[in-house]
Formats: sequence, structure tokens, C-alpha cells
Amino acid sequence: MIDLSVFSERLNDYMIDKNLNSVSLSKDIGVSRSTISELRRGAFLPSYTTFTKLIEYFNCSADYLLGISNDEKENYNFKPIKPFVDRLRLFLKQEGKSQYGLVKQKKISGAIVYDWLHNNMLPSIENLNKIAEYFECSIDKFLGREK
Repeated sequence: MIDLSVFSERLNDYMIDKNLNSVSLSKDIGVSRSTISELRRGAFLPSYTTFTKLIEYFNCSADYLLGISNDEKENYNFKPIKPFVDRLRLFLKQEGKSQYGLVKQKKISGAIVYDWLHNNMLPSIENLNKIAEYFECSIDKFLGREK
């Protein structure tokens, strides 16, 4: 389960380690300063796009940053994130699972899954976690960052 307070704490820790403030991080990853400030406060989880920018910028585990795992994987050589729609289609095929199963088991709208599969939208971080749970893998593995 995602812990918003752990996410904000770990984001702040990474920023301190790199001697960053909200302004410098926002410039480095191309999001607004107010978004970074709100994330640091624990007001909400980031969008998929902002989240992937953060984990790539800090070269950190998605699962660790979200508080799902306590394995920081320091100095891990993460691969670049693969396109979401490609990963979802690949996992459905490789795992022999269906989009219907994802909808029913994880209680996600069929219209949303349809939009994901047709590259019309990206998932929320909560739904990204549900997808990883459905495929019984880490978020990092689902994103194509791990071997």
C-alpha cells in the first residue's frame, strides 16, 4: 500500500541528499515549483509523468519512494522507463491475464483500462500500484526498470 507520508519524507530526503530546494528540482525535471512544494508537504501523490521524472532523476526505486518497499536499491543500475501502454500489453500477453481480470480483480473502470490500452491516458499512481499488484511484481519491474 502507498503511504503518502513516507513518500513525502523520502522525497525530502532525496532532495536534501542532493542539496535541492523546490525551485531547483522543479527546473531540473520540468514541473512547477508549487507541485514540488505540495509533494514535499504530502498534499497528494504525483501524476504518472511527474512520478517517472522523479524516479529517473533520483535513480531510485519507485517502490521505495512510494513506501511500498524498504529496499532503497542504492547505486542500482535502473533501465530507462518503457512506454506504459507497451508494458501493459506485454504483461497481459506474457502473464496470460486479461484486461477483464484487471478490471474485476482491482476494481478499475473498464473505460479507464481501455484508454490505457489505446494510449489515451496514463494511470494514477494508485492505479499503477494496482497494476503491479495484479501482475504480482514491483512497480519498477512493471515499468521495465529491472531485469
